[in-house]
Amino acid sequence: MPTASDFQKALTIIFQNAQAQGLSHIDIRAGDLHSYVWGYPSSNHRMPVCCGVMRRTMKTGDEILHAPPSELGANLRIRFKLPRRSEHVNQKSNVKIAKEHDEASSKENLSMRFEVLARTILSKKFGIPLAKGKVSKIPKEFDIVSSDGKVVGDAKYLTMVKGKRLPPAKFSMIAEHVWLLEKIPATHKFLVFGNDRRVPQEWLKKYGNLVKNVVFFFLDEQTRKLEKLN
Repeated sequence: MPTASDFQKALTIIFQNAQAQGLSHIDIRAGDLHSYVWGYPSSNHRMPVCCGVMRRTMKTGDEILHAPPSELGANLRIRFKLPRRSEHVNQKSNVKIAKEHDEASSKENLSMRFEVLARTILSKKFGIPLAKGKVSKIPKEFDIVSSDGKVVGDAKYLTMVKGKRLPPAKFSMIAEHVWLLEKIPATHKFLVFGNDRRVPQEWLKKYGNLVKNVVFFFLDEQTRKLEKLN
Protein backbone atom coordinates (compact mmCIF):
# COMPACT_ATOMS: atom_id res chain seq x y z
CA MET A 1 0.00 0.00 0.00
CA PRO A 2 1.17 3.58 -0.62
CA THR A 3 2.87 5.55 2.11
CA ALA A 4 3.00 9.26 2.85
CA SER A 5 6.36 9.31 1.04
CA ASP A 6 4.69 7.99 -2.11
CA PHE A 7 2.06 10.73 -2.07
CA GLN A 8 4.69 13.39 -1.34
CA LYS A 9 6.85 12.22 -4.25
CA ALA A 10 3.81 12.24 -6.54
CA LEU A 11 3.01 15.81 -5.51
CA THR A 12 6.60 16.82 -6.28
CA ILE A 13 6.33 15.36 -9.78
CA ILE A 14 2.98 17.05 -10.39
CA PHE A 15 4.36 20.40 -9.21
CA GLN A 16 7.44 20.09 -11.40
CA ASN A 17 5.38 19.26 -14.48
CA ALA A 18 3.01 22.15 -13.85
CA GLN A 19 5.91 24.56 -13.32
CA ALA A 20 7.49 23.39 -16.57
CA GLN A 21 4.26 24.46 -18.31
CA GLY A 22 4.53 27.91 -16.78
CA LEU A 23 1.39 27.58 -14.64
CA SER A 24 0.87 29.99 -11.75
CA HIS A 25 -1.05 27.41 -9.74
CA ILE A 26 -2.47 23.92 -9.89
CA ASP A 27 -5.65 22.52 -8.34
CA ILE A 28 -5.28 18.99 -6.95
CA ARG A 29 -8.10 16.72 -5.85
CA ALA A 30 -7.27 14.04 -3.28
CA GLY A 31 -9.06 11.33 -5.25
CA ASP A 32 -7.02 12.13 -8.36
CA LEU A 33 -3.75 12.13 -6.45
CA HIS A 34 -4.60 8.79 -4.85
CA SER A 35 -5.49 7.34 -8.28
CA TYR A 36 -2.18 8.60 -9.65
CA VAL A 37 -0.26 6.80 -6.91
CA TRP A 38 -2.27 3.66 -6.21
CA GLY A 39 -5.72 3.64 -7.73
CA TYR A 40 -9.00 4.73 -6.21
CA PRO A 41 -11.54 3.68 -5.11
CA SER A 42 -10.22 0.47 -3.59
CA SER A 43 -10.90 -1.59 -0.48
CA ASN A 44 -7.42 -0.91 0.93
CA HIS A 45 -7.13 2.76 0.06
CA ARG A 46 -5.04 5.25 2.06
CA MET A 47 -7.18 8.33 1.54
CA PRO A 48 -6.63 9.73 5.09
CA VAL A 49 -2.85 9.57 4.49
CA CYS A 50 -3.24 11.19 1.07
CA CYS A 51 -5.34 14.04 2.47
CA GLY A 52 -2.92 14.51 5.36
CA VAL A 53 0.04 14.90 3.00
CA MET A 54 -1.85 17.41 0.86
CA ARG A 55 -2.78 19.51 3.88
CA ARG A 56 0.74 19.44 5.35
CA THR A 57 2.24 20.43 1.99
CA MET A 58 0.28 23.69 1.98
CA LYS A 59 2.24 26.92 2.21
CA THR A 60 1.32 30.59 2.44
CA GLY A 61 -0.84 31.48 -0.54
CA ASP A 62 -2.27 27.99 -1.01
CA GLU A 63 -6.03 27.60 -0.67
CA ILE A 64 -8.48 24.83 0.19
CA LEU A 65 -11.13 25.06 -2.53
CA HIS A 66 -13.33 22.31 -1.14
CA ALA A 67 -13.26 20.30 2.08
CA PRO A 68 -15.65 17.31 2.25
CA PRO A 69 -17.73 16.80 5.43
CA SER A 70 -15.43 13.99 6.59
CA GLU A 71 -12.37 16.22 5.97
CA LEU A 72 -10.55 13.08 4.80
CA GLY A 73 -12.45 12.40 1.59
CA ALA A 74 -11.57 12.08 -2.07
CA ASN A 75 -13.17 15.44 -2.89
CA LEU A 76 -10.68 17.46 -0.86
CA ARG A 77 -9.40 19.99 -3.40
CA ILE A 78 -6.48 22.35 -2.81
CA ARG A 79 -5.05 25.08 -5.01
CA PHE A 80 -1.26 25.11 -4.76
CA LYS A 81 0.60 28.23 -5.85
CA LEU A 82 3.56 27.81 -8.19
CA PRO A 83 6.50 27.71 -8.29
CA ARG A 84 7.06 25.47 -5.29
CA ARG A 85 10.57 26.61 -4.44
CA SER A 86 11.24 23.76 -2.05
CA GLU A 87 10.64 21.29 -4.88
CA HIS A 88 13.74 22.40 -6.77
CA VAL A 89 15.79 24.11 -4.06
CA ASN A 90 15.77 21.48 -1.35
CA GLN A 91 14.39 18.12 -2.43
CA LYS A 92 16.23 16.37 0.42
CA SER A 93 14.10 18.35 2.83
CA ASN A 94 10.97 17.01 1.10
CA VAL A 95 12.20 13.44 1.46
CA LYS A 96 12.85 14.01 5.16
CA ILE A 97 9.40 15.51 5.61
CA ALA A 98 7.81 12.58 3.79
CA LYS A 99 9.59 10.13 6.08
CA GLU A 100 8.34 12.05 9.07
CA HIS A 101 4.85 11.87 7.55
CA ASP A 102 5.17 8.09 7.38
CA GLU A 103 6.24 7.86 11.01
CA ALA A 104 3.40 10.08 12.18
CA SER A 105 0.70 9.02 9.73
CA SER A 106 -0.59 6.09 11.75
CA LYS A 107 -1.09 8.10 14.95
CA GLU A 108 -2.34 11.15 13.11
CA ASN A 109 -4.85 9.18 11.07
CA LEU A 110 -6.26 7.65 14.24
CA SER A 111 -6.50 11.10 15.80
CA MET A 112 -8.19 12.60 12.73
CA ARG A 113 -10.64 9.73 12.48
CA PHE A 114 -11.48 10.10 16.16
CA GLU A 115 -12.10 13.82 15.67
CA VAL A 116 -14.55 13.10 12.85
CA LEU A 117 -16.27 10.40 14.92
CA ALA A 118 -16.52 12.72 17.93
CA ARG A 119 -18.18 15.41 15.82
CA THR A 120 -20.67 12.87 14.51
CA ILE A 121 -21.55 11.52 17.96
CA LEU A 122 -21.81 14.97 19.55
CA SER A 123 -23.93 16.22 16.64
CA LYS A 124 -26.39 13.43 17.42
CA LYS A 125 -26.26 14.17 21.16
CA PHE A 126 -27.11 17.85 20.74
CA GLY A 127 -29.35 17.33 17.71
CA ILE A 128 -27.56 19.92 15.56
CA PRO A 129 -24.77 19.88 12.95
CA LEU A 130 -21.34 20.58 14.39
CA ALA A 131 -18.14 21.51 12.58
CA LYS A 132 -14.68 22.99 13.10
CA GLY A 133 -14.80 26.68 13.87
CA LYS A 134 -13.81 29.69 15.93
CA VAL A 135 -15.93 31.40 18.53
CA SER A 136 -16.00 34.72 20.31
CA LYS A 137 -12.57 36.36 20.35
CA ILE A 138 -10.62 33.20 21.13
CA PRO A 139 -7.69 32.84 18.65
CA LYS A 140 -8.14 29.09 18.25
CA GLU A 141 -10.13 26.83 15.95
CA PHE A 142 -12.09 24.29 17.97
CA ASP A 143 -12.93 20.84 16.62
CA ILE A 144 -16.63 20.81 17.52
CA VAL A 145 -18.64 24.02 17.22
CA SER A 146 -22.29 24.84 16.49
CA SER A 147 -23.16 27.61 14.06
CA ASP A 148 -24.60 29.76 16.85
CA GLY A 149 -21.60 29.23 19.14
CA LYS A 150 -23.67 27.71 21.93
CA VAL A 151 -21.93 24.33 21.67
CA VAL A 152 -18.13 24.36 21.75
CA GLY A 153 -15.70 21.53 22.34
CA ASP A 154 -12.46 19.89 21.32
CA ALA A 155 -11.48 16.29 20.61
CA LYS A 156 -8.35 14.78 22.21
CA TYR A 157 -6.88 11.41 21.25
CA LEU A 158 -4.26 10.86 23.96
CA THR A 159 -2.31 8.15 25.71
CA MET A 160 -0.04 7.80 28.73
CA VAL A 161 3.73 8.10 28.23
CA LYS A 162 4.87 4.68 26.98
CA GLY A 163 1.48 3.44 28.12
CA LYS A 164 2.34 3.83 31.82
CA ARG A 165 3.50 7.26 33.00
CA LEU A 166 1.53 10.46 33.41
CA PRO A 167 2.01 12.78 30.41
CA PRO A 168 2.91 16.24 31.84
CA ALA A 169 2.96 17.96 28.43
CA LYS A 170 -0.49 16.60 27.60
CA PHE A 171 -1.75 17.60 31.04
CA SER A 172 -0.61 21.17 30.33
CA MET A 173 -2.39 21.10 26.99
CA ILE A 174 -5.61 19.92 28.63
CA ALA A 175 -5.35 22.73 31.21
CA GLU A 176 -4.90 25.27 28.42
CA HIS A 177 -8.01 24.05 26.64
CA VAL A 178 -10.06 24.09 29.83
CA TRP A 179 -8.94 27.66 30.47
CA LEU A 180 -9.88 28.73 26.92
CA LEU A 181 -13.26 27.02 27.04
CA GLU A 182 -14.12 28.68 30.34
CA LYS A 183 -13.62 32.07 28.66
CA ILE A 184 -16.28 31.30 26.05
CA PRO A 185 -19.93 32.30 26.70
CA ALA A 186 -21.29 29.01 25.35
CA THR A 187 -24.12 26.92 26.82
CA HIS A 188 -22.29 23.61 26.38
CA LYS A 189 -18.50 23.44 26.71
CA PHE A 190 -16.57 20.19 26.75
CA LEU A 191 -13.52 18.09 25.90
CA VAL A 192 -14.11 14.65 24.42
CA PHE A 193 -11.29 12.13 24.87
CA GLY A 194 -10.47 8.94 23.02
CA ASN A 195 -7.90 6.14 23.08
CA ASP A 196 -6.82 6.02 26.76
CA ARG A 197 -9.39 7.01 29.39
CA ARG A 198 -6.66 7.13 32.04
CA VAL A 199 -5.42 10.46 30.70
CA PRO A 200 -8.60 12.48 31.43
CA GLN A 201 -9.30 10.47 34.58
CA GLU A 202 -5.85 11.16 36.04
CA TRP A 203 -6.07 14.82 35.04
CA LEU A 204 -9.41 15.14 36.82
CA LYS A 205 -7.97 13.50 39.94
CA LYS A 206 -5.32 16.21 40.13
CA TYR A 207 -7.13 19.28 38.82
CA GLY A 208 -10.83 18.41 38.57
CA ASN A 209 -11.75 20.60 41.53
CA LEU A 210 -10.57 23.63 39.53
CA VAL A 211 -12.88 22.99 36.58
CA LYS A 212 -16.00 25.14 36.69
CA ASN A 213 -18.19 24.45 33.68
CA VAL A 214 -16.28 22.30 31.20
CA VAL A 215 -17.51 18.73 30.81
CA PHE A 216 -15.08 15.87 30.19
CA PHE A 217 -16.38 13.04 27.98
CA PHE A 218 -14.77 9.74 27.02
CA LEU A 219 -15.86 8.26 23.69
CA ASP A 220 -15.34 4.54 23.11
CA GLU A 221 -14.58 4.13 19.41
CA GLN A 222 -15.75 0.53 19.27
CA THR A 223 -19.11 0.89 21.01
CA ARG A 224 -19.52 4.62 20.22
CA LYS A 225 -20.64 5.08 23.82
CA LEU A 226 -20.18 8.60 25.14
CA GLU A 227 -19.45 8.68 28.88
CA LYS A 228 -19.37 11.77 31.09
CA LEU A 229 -16.35 11.74 33.42
CA ASN A 230 -17.02 14.73 35.67
